[in-house]
Amino acid sequence: MAGVTPREPELAAPAAALSVVPAAGEYEAKLLLDHGVASLEELAEAETELLVSIPGITEADAVSVKARARELAVEKQKRAAEAAALAAATAAGGDGTAGA
Repeated sequence: MAGVTPREPELAAPAAALSVVPAAGEYEAKLLLDHGVASLEELAEAETELLVSIPGITEADAVSVKARARELAVEKQKRAAEAAALAAATAAGGDGTAGA
């Protein structure tokens, strides 16, 4: 699953977190989406029972998926903050380089 980009963009976040489960992929991500889990944050907070209802996902897998979703959500928030800071600096007339 690692490195696989889902055909449907809305499956990307759940599919990324599901990558910690061997053989989990786009199908499982679609099942999560069908149950209203569309973001990393929602996946991190999802009920374990929902995750184990997906064929092939054990309780241990569910814990791993939720932990990975939390990690990816933090990374996503950091990238968004960095992008916002860069945009603000650019809008203020800076080019993002020091001393230029």
